[in-house]
Amino acid sequence: MSADEQLTKEELDAIAAVRERLEADPSIPKAAFQRGYEIVATTLICKCRVEKAVEKYKGYIKMMERFGCADAPPPTDEQLDAMDSRWGAFQVCGRDNEGRGVMWIQGQPILPEHESTCIQCSSMYFFAVHADLKTLREGVTFVIDSGSSNAEEKVGNERKMQEAWQAYPLRPKHFFITNASMLQRVFINTLLTIVGAFAYNNKVVRRLRFVTIDDVRG
Repeated sequence: MSADEQLTKEELDAIAAVRERLEADPSIPKAAFQRGYEIVATTLICKCRVEKAVEKYKGYIKMMERFGCADAPPPTDEQLDAMDSRWGAFQVCGRDNEGRGVMWIQGQPILPEHESTCIQCSSMYFFAVHADLKTLREGVTFVIDSGSSNAEEKVGNERKMQEAWQAYPLRPKHFFITNASMLQRVFINTLLTIVGAFAYNNKVVRRLRFVTIDDVRG
């Protein structure tokens, strides 16, 4: 967040309450409290609802532990170089027309040996997109480019990775899937995966739109 962006008293109180609850939970690794911004971001994305933010952050840390990333220090230059092959899935798009962050994901299979690296990339990308108060308070424009997916290529970890994506505290303001009409099979698989991942929130599902690239750019 920039220096001129200020948290409200309500937000500060909620963040403090979430952190206090987490610190009282022995199941949360101490390293999790070094990820201070992630706690702040999760609290604001959850609209300062303390119970929901605590539950969501605990789920996020549990997912990070599952992939061996919860206690990991910031990646070294060598590790970042090894991540290069995964960064292509995460597009840097700046802000939408209303000033909110844009998450643009190009769907692609994730080989088991790349899972941990992909989760590291995903977390760095996710919180970079949520690096301003407007996005944290209002949500992101979330775009999934299904045209880059190979629907017939299954590697056996699809359910595991879907559960990982569910652990992120994502609250889309706009939710688009692009290129779905080009390949019907990609359309069906993307629909089932995405709606299944966010079925806990009907409001998110109602915001889902199938569009072209030009629609999103407009």
